[in-house]
Amino acid sequence: MNKIPPSLINSFKYNNITFFIGSGFSNNANLPLWDDLIGQLEHSLIGDSLNDDQKKFYEKLSPIQKAQYLYDCVGKSDVIAEVKAIFERSVKRTRLHKRLMSFPVKTIITTNWDDLLEEAAKEGSSEVISVIWEDKQMSSIRNGRVLLKMHGTINYSDSIVFSEDDYYDFMRNQTLVKEYISTVLATNTIVFIGYSFNDFNFKILFDYVRDKLQKLSNSSYIFLPNPSDAEVSYLNKRGLKPIVFMASTHQEATECFIDELSGNVSVSALDSEDRLNILNRENSYFYKKAEGQIIRNHSNIGPLGTPFEAEDELLFSTRNLTDLESECAKSWCQLLENGAFAKCLVCLDLYWALSRYPDIDKRQERFKRFLSQYRKYSGSISLVDIGIPTANNINILGNEVCLESKRIWHQQVSYDKVVVHRELPVVAQSISEFDAQFEQVKNANLKEAEKYGFAGSESEMLDKLIERKVELILLAD
Repeated sequence: MNKIPPSLINSFKYNNITFFIGSGFSNNANLPLWDDLIGQLEHSLIGDSLNDDQKKFYEKLSPIQKAQYLYDCVGKSDVIAEVKAIFERSVKRTRLHKRLMSFPVKTIITTNWDDLLEEAAKEGSSEVISVIWEDKQMSSIRNGRVLLKMHGTINYSDSIVFSEDDYYDFMRNQTLVKEYISTVLATNTIVFIGYSFNDFNFKILFDYVRDKLQKLSNSSYIFLPNPSDAEVSYLNKRGLKPIVFMASTHQEATECFIDELSGNVSVSALDSEDRLNILNRENSYFYKKAEGQIIRNHSNIGPLGTPFEAEDELLFSTRNLTDLESECAKSWCQLLENGAFAKCLVCLDLYWALSRYPDIDKRQERFKRFLSQYRKYSGSISLVDIGIPTANNINILGNEVCLESKRIWHQQVSYDKVVVHRELPVVAQSISEFDAQFEQVKNANLKEAEKYGFAGSESEMLDKLIERKVELILLAD
């Protein structure tokens, strides 16, 4: 309970995961579940217009038959227009859709009509994503991610699969879409999110999936927030592996699931807030096992020069996120206090420092803090000056995780995206490249220290060189 199965984490390492997303996930954004939606449509479209005989007939109908009845009463276009109106006045966007899109999943299939997933993918990212819902679009799939909306999209009412006739039309006509789904099922591990055993959409979808999976060995998982034991048992017996998370609400359970999953697999942040939250979380996760570990950081002046108190300066676009930046600096330094040893590549180029911090007071504050922290952790840190500002930050924690922050241009320059690598070969390669660069820069720094006449051990010579470079920056007008 409240844990991700190791077998699923392993599947992420092979990049063969497909998410199936149902209405329960969009319910976190206050969009209605199937039964609630039908009830709202009944109220707004037919109200008290049915006589007793019609009401008795209507109550006996299945959900898709009720949708068909509404079509017959007022027409599909009016029904879908009302659905769109319900969505627009109900939606309360959360970060969950954006966080879901941060996982390294190439194909996401959804039965939802809303546009929350594609909008989340667009925010803060230039990544290409193909949004598909019918056969004629299949040829337009590009390299990159695919969002397959198998029941259509709210912005194109003709594409919506809702009623009995809609389902039959989909099964008859969308041959290429069905073939694509079958291929995905044959080659991927499936994770259902936002479905429950009594979800009508899920019953139809799972019958189709189970028919395909009978011939396949791939595992299928289903995330269940706050389920009953009976529901877990029911789905288990049907070949699904339940991932159970318990919390006070379904949304909190979903947030816990996303948190736990993102803490175990590679993820990407799509904006500054996510980036800082991920960096702080990873530092905090590593805290208990930091003793005796090596952490590696390549940044300009990095966490040593970051104030522990939030500033008024808007560093990230129009939002003040310096409180999160401060938390990241604190959590990184706490790793040193808990026994980690740090190897750092920094930039102490005078001309870069003057251009990056044109305000003298701000520059003084940053580099005084940098020097103070460097002296404080002198026994736990080996620091060399690469002399060239970096556009990409690297933070490697032990042998387990490599966090690569990429600079994105917004209204101001900021590190706006982080990619978290957990695949051991990727992390090992990153460590090898970092260490090779570190040794090269260290040797160059030692030669520079000799020119200044500094003597002593390697660490003493490097300390004197770093202090001299910082003092030159502090003395500059």
